[in-house]
Amino acid sequence: MRTSSFVAALTLAACGSTAKVSSPHPHDFVLTDGSTYEKNPDVKLAREYWIVIKTPDGKHAMLPRPDGDRRIVEECKAKGTLAPLFVDTGLCASATATTLSRVNGLTASEAMRVSTFLHERLRFTALAPDDASGRPASVDPYPLTSDLLDVCKRFPADREGALRAICDDELRWEEGGVRPAIARVYSVDETRVIADRLNDLYGVR
Repeated sequence: MRTSSFVAALTLAACGSTAKVSSPHPHDFVLTDGSTYEKNPDVKLAREYWIVIKTPDGKHAMLPRPDGDRRIVEECKAKGTLAPLFVDTGLCASATATTLSRVNGLTASEAMRVSTFLHERLRFTALAPDDASGRPASVDPYPLTSDLLDVCKRFPADREGALRAICDDELRWEEGGVRPAIARVYSVDETRVIADRLNDLYGVR
């Protein structure tokens, strides 16, 4: 998972964390040191995936970071309407040491426009494994922990079916269990169900 580099302002939530929840994704991002979440009123979905953060210095960043996102890359390659914005903010490719400060230093207007663009094109998709590259089955964009927990709690048939092993682990970790440092590899069936249920959760049609 990619996050912004200013650790003093944004940290990944740890299992059992007692930090004050101030994020729509409390199991993924905890905001500290005066950083605040700013809701994007132009997002028409049931929830936001990419959230806009305002830091104490007045700059804005997004979590998950949007640089290199395939939707943005496609807009840049097509020289679409927002391509100039994405070029100027360094979002057409994954951030480097040179561009990271710009990626994490958006204006309020820039951040909201990027957020709106991404949410208008959001659809969770199950990706088949790619033997040539060694990529396992996955979901794009990747499932946030907070969303997976909601899927487990809101869709009991899947919780007891295809997602039983995943939900058993996620619910145990929510209660304070130690989450493994290695990312989980999903089966093809799991990715299909996760993608479908995330689209239901977000109201993606």
